[in-house]
Amino acid sequence: MPKFQVPAAAELSATRGALDALAHPTRQRILALLLEENKGLPYNEVAERLGFREAASIDQHLKRLVGEVLIGNVLKRIDGKIRSVYFISDWGKDWMGRLRFDHPQMVRMLLEGATA
Repeated sequence: MPKFQVPAAAELSATRGALDALAHPTRQRILALLLEENKGLPYNEVAERLGFREAASIDQHLKRLVGEVLIGNVLKRIDGKIRSVYFISDWGKDWMGRLRFDHPQMVRMLLEGATA
């Protein structure tokens, strides 16, 4: 089977997008939380676990991370209701590793609100 080649311009664009998305402390915290939670978390729980009173406060950050394919989301039935559940993608795990944000101490610092 032939190996798929990504055009250099597309790879550069994807890398720039990922780095730009990762530059924001709230998005770093979201990725750290989802890295710890392999099963994924519902939208409201992501906000709650990061200390946001209003779930809408993280909406733009989730959309940006989904847009850069660093996280994904699926609809699941939870407690009889359809919920949007977010999970870290393989691309997101790869970037967390590249930046060394996947080390337990770094994950803990990010979740506590320290910026990298």
